[in-house]
Amino acid sequence: MHLRWLSLLPDDLALHEYFCLEENQAQFGALGRKADFLKLVSGTLLPEDDCPKVAEILCRIAGARAEDFDEYIKLAVAMAVVCDTPPPDGWPHPYVKRDAVPVGDPDPAARFGFIVDAHRAGKLLLDPRQLSVRELCFVVDSLVELRELAYAQQIEMSTPRKLEDLYFAIRYDDARIQQKRYQWPHGSYRLIDVGKKGGICADQAYFVAQAGKAKGIPTVIFMGQGLSGTHAWVGFVQKPGTWEFEAARFRGEKYPVGAAYDPQTWRRVTDAQLAATIKDAGNGKALESSRQILQWAMLNEGAAFGREVVAFARRAMPRSVEAWEMESTWLATHERDLAEHKRFWSDWVQAFDRERDLKIRGQKNLLRTLEKMGDAKAAERLRDKVVAENRSSRFDLGISLAADVVFEKVSAGDWDGAAGDYENVMRRFKRKAGGHLFYNLVQPYVSDCLQESRFELAERAVKDLLRDFEAQRGSILDNDMRQLILSVEGAR
Repeated sequence: MHLRWLSLLPDDLALHEYFCLEENQAQFGALGRKADFLKLVSGTLLPEDDCPKVAEILCRIAGARAEDFDEYIKLAVAMAVVCDTPPPDGWPHPYVKRDAVPVGDPDPAARFGFIVDAHRAGKLLLDPRQLSVRELCFVVDSLVELRELAYAQQIEMSTPRKLEDLYFAIRYDDARIQQKRYQWPHGSYRLIDVGKKGGICADQAYFVAQAGKAKGIPTVIFMGQGLSGTHAWVGFVQKPGTWEFEAARFRGEKYPVGAAYDPQTWRRVTDAQLAATIKDAGNGKALESSRQILQWAMLNEGAAFGREVVAFARRAMPRSVEAWEMESTWLATHERDLAEHKRFWSDWVQAFDRERDLKIRGQKNLLRTLEKMGDAKAAERLRDKVVAENRSSRFDLGISLAADVVFEKVSAGDWDGAAGDYENVMRRFKRKAGGHLFYNLVQPYVSDCLQESRFELAERAVKDLLRDFEAQRGSILDNDMRQLILSVEGAR
C-alpha cells in the first residue's frame, strides 16, 4: 500500500506545480502514515485515474480541512478520484450546450468543505460518513457552482424517495417537442430556470439529479431508447447500499437499457453494468485482496509478469470486472496469438453468463476474434446465438449485431443482400424495438440508400414505417420518422 501511494507522485517533483513545494511534499508524507487511508485509496484507484492529480487533491483537502479529513475520509477519496479528470463534452446530457451550464467553484477542497458543512448543519438527507466511496462518487460529480447546490438544498424533501415526485413537479414542455427544439432554448441553465420554465425529460432528470446531490443523495441520470424514442430518468440511493434505478422510467415504453456516465472514469456504462460494479463495491476480504493484487499489477504494467499478476487477481475475484478489463488491455497490446484471445473471451462469456451487458461484450470480442481467425462458420453461429438470446428483454443487443450484418453488406455493395437482411430484422423487432431499431438500423440504412441513389430501396424501407412503430404522436421518434419519410419523398 505504501509503495502504491508513493507511485502516485509525479516523476519529477521539481517540475510539478503543486509538489515542487516542500510543504506539499510534507503533507503527502503525512498522509502516507495513515494505514487505513492508504488501504482505502489503493482499493479505489482504477487505471483511468490521473494518479498525481488524485494525490494532489487529497493533499489539498487534508491541508484545508485537517479537522474534518479523517472523519470524512471516504468523501475525500471520492472527491479525488472524480475531480482528477474533467467530464466529456456530452456532460451533463446532449440536450443542453455546455456553456449554458453554470459550472464553477472547481476547488475540490472547497466542495469537500461545502458538503461537510451542509451535513453538520442538517441539510443532507444521507450521512456521507455512512456511504461507500463508490456511492459518494455519485454525490461529488456535480460541477455546478456551489450556490446552485445551496439553492437546491432549500427544496423540501423528507426522504430520497421524494426525488421521483420532484421529477414530475418540473413542468414538461410539450411545445419544445412539437417545435423540434430539443436543445435547451432559454440561455442560462440554472436550476431555478429549469424550475420556472419547465423542460423535457433530460431537463427534469438533470434538476432531480442535482437536487439529490445537493442533499447528499447519490444520483445518476440514465438515458435510453423506448417505443417513443429517447427518454431520461434517474437512479438514486434510498439508503446506504440500496439503489433505485428506475425513478421516472416508464415501463410501458419498454426501455431495454439505460446509459449513464460513471463519474470515476467518465465512461458510458449501462444500468446493468453499474449495478454489477456497485454490487462488487463492498468490503469483503476477497474483494480487498483482489484490489490489492490489482494495484500490484498496475505498478508492474510493463513487466514481463504483468499478465500473470492480473490473471491471479482475476482468479482471486473472478467477478471483478476491473481484473478482466486489465487483462483484456494486456492482451490487446501484447498478445498476438489469436487462439489466446479466443480462450480469454470464451472464459469472459462464461464468467459473466448472468450479467447480460458484460456477456454480450465478451461475445462481441469473441466474434471479432473468430472473424480475424477466418472461422466464418463459428462466427455466424455465434452471431445467430447472440441475436436469439437477446430477442426479448435486451433486444437492443440483438438489433446491434443484426444491423452490423446489414451494414457489412452495404459496405460490400451487396444491396440485394442488405435489403433482405434489413427486412428480416424489421420483421423480428419492429413491434417492440422503438428508438433502438430506428436510430441503429432504419435511419442510417435509409441514409445510405439515398447517398447511393438506391431510391427504390429507401422507399421500401420507409413504406410502412409509421404503421410498424408504436411511437407516440408528436414524440421525438415520431418527428424523426416523419422527417426521414419526407427526405425520401423529396429525394428523386
